[in-house]
Amino acid sequence: MTQLNYNFKPIDLSTKGLTDIIDLFNASFGESSPNIKTLEWQYLKNPLGPAVGFNAYFNNELAAHYVTIPTQAKVKGVLKKGLLSLNTATHPQHQKRGLFTKLAELTYQEGQRLAYEFVVGVANHNSVHGFTKKLGFQYVGRLESRLFLCTPQIQDRDLDFNIEWNKEFLNWRLSCPGSRYLIRENNDRAEVFFEHHKFNIKVLVQNLSSNLSPQNINPLSWKRNPFFYWLGVDSRVDWSNYFSIKIPDRLKKIPLNLIFKDLNGRTEIDFNKSVFYPIDFDAY
Repeated sequence: MTQLNYNFKPIDLSTKGLTDIIDLFNASFGESSPNIKTLEWQYLKNPLGPAVGFNAYFNNELAAHYVTIPTQAKVKGVLKKGLLSLNTATHPQHQKRGLFTKLAELTYQEGQRLAYEFVVGVANHNSVHGFTKKLGFQYVGRLESRLFLCTPQIQDRDLDFNIEWNKEFLNWRLSCPGSRYLIRENNDRAEVFFEHHKFNIKVLVQNLSSNLSPQNINPLSWKRNPFFYWLGVDSRVDWSNYFSIKIPDRLKKIPLNLIFKDLNGRTEIDFNKSVFYPIDFDAY
């Protein structure tokens, strides 16, 4: 294979830069690509800071892109700044040249320089080995999918990992363009649902303390379909006490895996002491 010379640069967050990224997404993914409004929301409007990532150029044309966005979590009880691994794309003409690995390495070096302490993400079966074998991520565990009737109670317990939401951070996340969220108050909890029109089902995307109850979200109304859907891990919940149907991997379109990288050392997290809901990453 002919070795090509690429120029690696931090991501361009200008309107022109975001438009170039969308053109790359269109060439790589087609109809599933995000639009400019979504990229501005993800990359520029996060109250924790702008996106951190790198682009690869060939002859001044964007060939590959990788980005993370700021998040925050309690890791073994200590609040830390981190990055959520988000979007990656390589133009079909530049695939299989190691560009993703190079871009990710540069991104994590920059993240460390900016005092971010970890990277967390969700990888499918095609990408998980690249993260763990080439980039030093810990494979934490396979996310569960369930259909359920009644939201389970949250039990207090020591955790290794949970995203730490505050009102500003949460309100930004729930302002995702094109998404519709609903809320239900349940004792001292605020349950946030995503309205999935395609499958006529409500997705439980977060179960929060009531003092973080988001503003300006419509209340959940009862519909004919009695089931709710959930994706993630919540070690504070004992599902055996509630009627639910765990969806086996063979029936999942794309099984998802939680991955974690400590940027400053060798800290690992226990899947059985972790909480990770859909709005903690880029689902729904």
